[in-house]
Amino acid sequence: PGGGRDTASARQGGGDVKVVLAAGGTGGHVVPALAIAEAVKRLYPQSEVVFVGVGSPSEQKLIDPLGYRREVVMF
Repeated sequence: PGGGRDTASARQGGGDVKVVLAAGGTGGHVVPALAIAEAVKRLYPQSEVVFVGVGSPSEQKLIDPLGYRREVVMF
């Protein structure tokens, strides 16, 4: 798993785990992505999770209070 990455080492803080979650627009997309983000943080406490979305009010309301970095892209 992890493309040859030592996942046990990453869980112990010995490796960098970075995750980008693209989910935006509505809570129906954001809420499942938040569940994934929380699972990643449980497994890899030192991980970096970044959300990418369209800048909707739902994203701001749901993601920002949890302290995740959020980037907005315009299409």
